[in-house]
Amino acid sequence: MCCVLGKHSPRKYSDEPVKKPYRKLVVDEMPIIKTLEKLDYKKLIADQLKATGKLITPVKRRKPSTVPETITCPGCNAPHDYLYDNTGGRGQYLCKVCECTFN
Repeated sequence: MCCVLGKHSPRKYSDEPVKKPYRKLVVDEMPIIKTLEKLDYKKLIADQLKATGKLITPVKRRKPSTVPETITCPGCNAPHDYLYDNTGGRGQYLCKVCECTFN
């Protein structure tokens, strides 16, 4: 019986604190903030047509649009016709022209 309980017997804890050194405080570097360059969606569509021979067409929606007509892409200023509702009505949009995601 002693052999079986020997492994699982209650341990004796000492009242002395454990002396482990703390990790040194490390501060992250400041993030790099880039300013977005303003693009023109008409120029991007023309460049895509020259490069691949395919025209970027407006989004063909199967259901009524949940993208408000007042929203434009902050990257290329494309109108709502070129914007996808990226999260199903939860406020994130994707531009078909410059592939920019935004809220």
